[in-house]
Amino acid sequence: MRFSDEFLQEVMMRNDIVDIIGQSIKLQSAGVGKFKALCPFHRDTKTPSLSISADKQLFHCFGCGKGGTVIQFVMEQDGLDFSEAVKYLAEKANMDIPEDRGQGLEVRNDIKKILYGVNLEAAKYFKDELKKSKKAQEYASERGLSEQIIKRFGIGYAPNNLQILDILKEKGYTEEQINLAGITGTSEDGDIYLRFRDRLMFPIIDLRKNVIAFGGRAFGEAQPKYLNTSQTPIFNKSYNLFALNFAKNSNKPYLLLAEGYMDVISLHAAGFDMAVATLGTALTEQQCRLIRRYRSEVVICYDSDEAGQKATARAIDLLGAEGIKAKVLVQNDCKDPDEYIKKYGGGAFGDLVEKAPIAIEHIYEDISKRFDLGTSEGKIGFARAMAGELAKIDSEIEREIYGRKVSEEAGVGYEAIVSEMTKARKRTTNNEQRTTVGENAKAFSMNLKSNAERELIALMMQDKNALDIAKKNLKENDFEGELWRRLAEAMFEGKTAEEIKSSSDFAENMNEIAEMCLGDNNIQDIKLAAMELVRKVKTNSKKRRLDEAARENNIEEIQKIMQEES
Repeated sequence: MRFSDEFLQEVMMRNDIVDIIGQSIKLQSAGVGKFKALCPFHRDTKTPSLSISADKQLFHCFGCGKGGTVIQFVMEQDGLDFSEAVKYLAEKANMDIPEDRGQGLEVRNDIKKILYGVNLEAAKYFKDELKKSKKAQEYASERGLSEQIIKRFGIGYAPNNLQILDILKEKGYTEEQINLAGITGTSEDGDIYLRFRDRLMFPIIDLRKNVIAFGGRAFGEAQPKYLNTSQTPIFNKSYNLFALNFAKNSNKPYLLLAEGYMDVISLHAAGFDMAVATLGTALTEQQCRLIRRYRSEVVICYDSDEAGQKATARAIDLLGAEGIKAKVLVQNDCKDPDEYIKKYGGGAFGDLVEKAPIAIEHIYEDISKRFDLGTSEGKIGFARAMAGELAKIDSEIEREIYGRKVSEEAGVGYEAIVSEMTKARKRTTNNEQRTTVGENAKAFSMNLKSNAERELIALMMQDKNALDIAKKNLKENDFEGELWRRLAEAMFEGKTAEEIKSSSDFAENMNEIAEMCLGDNNIQDIKLAAMELVRKVKTNSKKRRLDEAARENNIEEIQKIMQEES
């Protein structure tokens, strides 16, 4: 959807970038109107590389290079496209979304609306089919799915026939649109086939209540047991969580993170409305950032088998890296929450949740089981493994408490544990420093290669005197780089830096623009620098035009260019 520049400017004016970023990231003051923070988009360093300017309403990471306005931040953080991010911020500021009157980006938005419509009609169809299928109803009953919970989650059934195609076509949707939504697929021979056949169906609903995809559960031992919609223009499984649309409204201060649809549905049916699940993949960084928007604590209740425990270890690290407090549910003799609730009841499960140990306690118990503490070798292995885990903890108090516990358990002096933790932290720091050095070297190399056009555009955006000098001596065509030429043209026409930042024409270039605006150029004499850069741009432009005229053997044009003032 294409928005007017005036609307975009108002959206950004009503959503202060410091407030929006500060809701999910801890900010540090870096001077008047300036803040710095750990970048949420790359986690290979603990050096605050994210710079935020309250005055310019821009952010930029000098590590990974991401940057822009508050709109770009929301796009990166939540995996939204430009239009979705603008709508999200507009709704947050209680602004009315204008009707789309453009002819460009609205095409993509129209496609999304069509796909939402396809999925909604498919969900209605699956729901109706569940009422007709005795087999599906019996299976739902065996799994303890009440009519109330079926209605709440919109659970349905996909029969093994092509009727859904006829129904969707009657609603006005084409085969191409149905295929794009993921309801059907296309074989190598070009034949269309149903993606979901003879499965219990779970609609996946986003935070705006749109049906964006489906998960299908096979009956019995059929494989694959679970099948999800593949990636579409409205669905990316790495950026969504099943049932977050419900869980975000729970009055509990934490989320329960389960493995699959049935676990979540069983938990909700038992009164645990804060349960969510990943969508057929391991937990991702994007999902952790999504969680952080709504809760700062998570209780992990993955399966108790080996695969579940490996996934738990990964989730602990990912959640911890995002500053989310993790606890781990210990389900004793049951494989998953669904089994535990059926065996012991919701009340007992609730007690289990309340008693869930914090992540480091779980790690301690897990590591202690791996080593024979009755042997010297086992004690050394245990102490070293725990020191490595404790080194990841930022809290000195926690490190000391568990460090002394490890010392006592292993029969090793506390000083030795501290030494191992220090070594582990040093290794991590050295890795981060190597990464930072690499990033700085890359940035330095880029600066060496950066041309006069970019430097001049940066000065023009930051200083009116530089803009006046450039406007007096140059034309936009003197800039060779496409972006620099477009920016020069906009500024020569009278657009201010603020208007450029709020223009959809430059939405895809906000990383570069933010870096130019927030970079410290350390130039004392702006006018002198601008005049020198103008001279370089003009000289380069003249040489470029001469080369072109020479290639075309245009003697008249060569003579004309040579007579121009330098």
